[in-house]
Amino acid sequence: MTRSTGSMPTAKLLFFLVAAAALCSCGGNQELHVDDATKAALLSVAQKPPELDTAVKNVTKECMKKKGFSYDPPAIPQDSADANLGGIIGLRGLDQARQNGFGDIAIIRDPPPPEDSLKPEDKALNEALEGDYGDSESITLSNGIVLDSPKNGCAAEAKRAVFGSVTNHLWMDNIEQDVKQAVGEIRNDSRISQASIKYASCMRQKGVDVNTLKDTMRRAEEKFQHSRRLGDPPSAEEISLAVTDAECQQQAELAKVTNDLVISKGAQWIKEHEKQIMELAQVRKESLARAKTILNRS
Repeated sequence: MTRSTGSMPTAKLLFFLVAAAALCSCGGNQELHVDDATKAALLSVAQKPPELDTAVKNVTKECMKKKGFSYDPPAIPQDSADANLGGIIGLRGLDQARQNGFGDIAIIRDPPPPEDSLKPEDKALNEALEGDYGDSESITLSNGIVLDSPKNGCAAEAKRAVFGSVTNHLWMDNIEQDVKQAVGEIRNDSRISQASIKYASCMRQKGVDVNTLKDTMRRAEEKFQHSRRLGDPPSAEEISLAVTDAECQQQAELAKVTNDLVISKGAQWIKEHEKQIMELAQVRKESLARAKTILNRS
């Protein structure tokens, strides 16, 4: 009978140690990789074509007309054609810069009147638009924050007509917030710093002496803040600075660098929510098709 001595032949011991090291290397130290299909799906969900909001606006207007109200929903200025997973303030696409300048800064937005100051006809309009706000649909983000939206009224009817459900609309509007909170602060990352240096260099070459995108936003605020009403065209000066800004953002790849960084740092969260991301990408595709159908009949 062979008895175990508690020792292990050298060759077998070496094999065991190598195998164990290989298993360990598959764990926490190895950076997770997000596959191209999931990355493309997340970026598509975060990039919202203007047709979606326009279609919601049109359906809302039609619904309110049927209920006896003349209502023209305010348009939401579209300042960026790119996905903005990092939540960059001031990110804008070139087409948006040409058409809308610094719409996020220049356009005057009147605050809604206090609830107790509404006339009876205003309250009736709000009820037709929003329904009973206590009767709502909600989503819960990864950090436990609950977001809700009324499920009755013309606004909800319009969201269902375009997005399929109020819940779909909530997720399409807030998926970036969910992934961003999982990633945390990224502004001090060296990749952001390098992109910012390229942006500032481009701006100076075009005659605008700024160090950061925030500096450009401050300059725009000084010159154009609350200078026009929604629907009024931007001035030539506003368009010129906005186009220069957008061109330098593109040259420095601010959106791409930030999106890639968020996806890299948020890989664990993205892996855990891959099924939801792919489903939302399909929702976006179907919503855009419905939106185009609605706009074609308008």
